[in-house]
Amino acid sequence: MFFELKMCSSFNFPHPTTTADDLKNLYKVYGVDRSVVLDLVGTHETPETVREGYYGAYLSFFHSCGLIFPIPEPILEVLAELGLSLTQPLPNFLRHLVAFLVKAREEGLAFGLSEFRQLVLVKRNKQNLGTFLVSPRPSRHFIEDIPYRDEKWREQFFVYGVDRSVILDLVSTHETPETVREGYYGAYLSFFHSCGLIFPIPETIPEVLAELGLSLTQLLPKFLRHLVAFLVKAREEGLAFGLSEFPQLVLVKRNKKNPGTFLVSPCPGSHVIEDIPYRDERWREQFFVFKMDRASMDNFDFSELPQRWAENIVPSGSSSMSDQIRGLMRVLRRGRSNWSTIDQTRIQTVFALPVRTDRAPLVEESEDEAEHSQEVVETPSVQTQSSDRLTRQLVRRSSFRTSGSASRGRASGKSPLISIHDSDDKDVSRENRPPVSLSSGSEDETVAATRKRRWSSEGALPGPSHPRLVYEGDGSSFAAQSNLISLAGRMRSAGCRLPSLASSVEREAYAKVAVASSKAMEASNEYVVTMEDHVMASRNDKKIESIGFEIKTLSKELEATKREGKKDAEKIWRRVHLENKALTSQMVAQRARIAALKVERDRDIRRASRIARRDIAAKYREVLESLKDRRASKKKEVSAEIRLQEVTANIDLLTELKDGGLTMDAELARLKGMEGDCEDLVASAAVPDWSISELDLTQVSGY
Repeated sequence: MFFELKMCSSFNFPHPTTTADDLKNLYKVYGVDRSVVLDLVGTHETPETVREGYYGAYLSFFHSCGLIFPIPEPILEVLAELGLSLTQPLPNFLRHLVAFLVKAREEGLAFGLSEFRQLVLVKRNKQNLGTFLVSPRPSRHFIEDIPYRDEKWREQFFVYGVDRSVILDLVSTHETPETVREGYYGAYLSFFHSCGLIFPIPETIPEVLAELGLSLTQLLPKFLRHLVAFLVKAREEGLAFGLSEFPQLVLVKRNKKNPGTFLVSPCPGSHVIEDIPYRDERWREQFFVFKMDRASMDNFDFSELPQRWAENIVPSGSSSMSDQIRGLMRVLRRGRSNWSTIDQTRIQTVFALPVRTDRAPLVEESEDEAEHSQEVVETPSVQTQSSDRLTRQLVRRSSFRTSGSASRGRASGKSPLISIHDSDDKDVSRENRPPVSLSSGSEDETVAATRKRRWSSEGALPGPSHPRLVYEGDGSSFAAQSNLISLAGRMRSAGCRLPSLASSVEREAYAKVAVASSKAMEASNEYVVTMEDHVMASRNDKKIESIGFEIKTLSKELEATKREGKKDAEKIWRRVHLENKALTSQMVAQRARIAALKVERDRDIRRASRIARRDIAAKYREVLESLKDRRASKKKEVSAEIRLQEVTANIDLLTELKDGGLTMDAELARLKGMEGDCEDLVASAAVPDWSISELDLTQVSGY
């Protein structure tokens, strides 16, 4: 399947070193099909500029990243949704994607872009502009030891051809399944993944859609699976299958959960494929469009397809099956198979066969098919069965009429009458005795015709419902034998006369034959009635079995729905549980990180405080040392000034003494007076020791 991939940015590309032998190894070692066209790049080709109809790739992707031909669709889908070309991911990117896909497939789980993004972070590669790599999100490392960096992975670059016969495209921002651009048709990827749809689309499918007035995107997967299954089975049997057959095998129903969409369910007795999935999840998410041409629609006139969704459809099909459809169903039921056996290879093989126009043989409705063609089956009540049984018994007991009377009865539309002369009427001659009419009519007529004659168990005809005749008089066996012979004579066909019964032995023997014949006829009638009851009960059992089959089918669908719902609930629960677990682990990690940050902050504060205190102490020491030096210098200066003053005073004193202006005694007295005053001044101006050890300073710790 082709997807449109675009390059996002430019980057420097090394000169390719791929050789023809490298491409031969792809065919030979990696089992690449020869239908995949591989070629070396041209002199002006780069990963950004590849010839029309080709895509670029690196040999390292196949050697060490697990990539294969045909390239798995999820990889192309992820790249298409990210807007990346196949040559833009780094090997690290591709290894993670392939690893996740393999694990998900092994576990039977769906995996796409939404799941991939939740497991990894997609990053831009700063070293090779235009390329991208991934790194697993925190606490989501599932695959260990994936190489992070590869050397010279871009040197062996080559191109491969892409079949563009079917033009596919992603939908635009304004396109929906109801509104598709002119000349294009919409579809879902799930139709091709799980419903058996292929390109070119088989002509029967758009024919059915055009007749029903539906768009392809209005079908539920179940609708498409039934149609494809019937087509495959009919093609395999070499029979024609089209619009006239499909509506008679299924009931088209409106889907209430998704307005505008339609599903089907097989008509009773039309179950050909077992275990067709009843429900699909997220089947409408991956929507795309394709161009309507011979490559996608073959020879079908696609102008007949509706471009907008239909709101209503005309119900098609018939509640009763024709002989042609019954014959088709009998053929399709040969070797009943499951939906899982109809895979992509089988579908492509079947539709590659030439179209047949053979019709299934006509089959009249049998008991089995008649029971399947009825949707509502009513079970007869006990009274109705008893009444039917009585009626059949009367009909069977009147069946010993002669063939001539039977034919006359059929011609007149009534049951024939059998005349029995009443031997009880003494006053009536043998020829003028009124006949007794036995027919399959009501029991009241029969009773009225007997004129309330007396019955007893002596000399009667055996049987549970045969009248037992005993005649008034002396009760001789001769009279009874005469009546039996007379009755047997009237039961014979026209033109068939009784043998001469001159002796009593012959009459007695013939009477025994008549009694035995009546017993045999009674037993035959009872057997026929019993068998008819058995057939009717069998029909009812088969009808009940048909209803049971429908109930089992619906129960299976219900159980499948329940299982799917349970699986969905379990998936949701597992996803929520994993998300909660991930959030909990993230919260614990954040708390641990906050605690670590607090510890680090306190440690930094203590370290900074110690450094600051040491700096302050050093500055204090520097200040005090400078003050001490200045004080020493000042003391020297003061001492020098004092000396200078003493010398000056001594010079002045000696000068005055020399001149005779002072006397020694007077001056001595004056100096002694000044000595006391100076001592007082020195004591009052005394300064303590300026050494650091003698200063009252705050103690600063070095740690």
